[in-house]
Amino acid sequence: MQINFGIINLGKSSEYQHIGSDDPSLDMYGYKQVGVAFKNIVNEDVKTGEMGKSSIFVGSHWFPLANYDYYAATPAGLLSYGIGELDDIHKYAWINKINGGFKLGMDAYYITDSRLFHKPDQKFYDYFDTVTLSDTINIYRGGKVAKRAFVYQMKNLHTIPPDVLQK
Repeated sequence: MQINFGIINLGKSSEYQHIGSDDPSLDMYGYKQVGVAFKNIVNEDVKTGEMGKSSIFVGSHWFPLANYDYYAATPAGLLSYGIGELDDIHKYAWINKINGGFKLGMDAYYITDSRLFHKPDQKFYDYFDTVTLSDTINIYRGGKVAKRAFVYQMKNLHTIPPDVLQK
């Protein structure tokens, strides 16, 4: 009941980028809502030419990358990749290879949410020409905004991230 309806108000933070950050019942809540909205964002971006049809999804830690891969990237038709150390990206080191590896010129999306808000890691700025916040998705529970997801666009991969399996 608490996870789905938020009967007890556990969230004390009302800061825009941190709403819901102190409510552990939101850990696994809202991914389906993000997935639906994200698919619409991707479709609109491709339609307008804002992002390429072969854009990818990236993350720097297996959690929440795995959740966003399942609920958002895959339904939107995007392959997911991990950028970072093996201890951080785990299985995505192998998934990167399965998905065909990184290619120069790729555009990518990154999502973070207000529960565990992390701006894109500096490494993303080192690999892509631009990293910009493009959209915000409000995640509702019990008719109120419980947390937010922030969608970033990263354009033109100009440096291939190192293969952490070759270290």
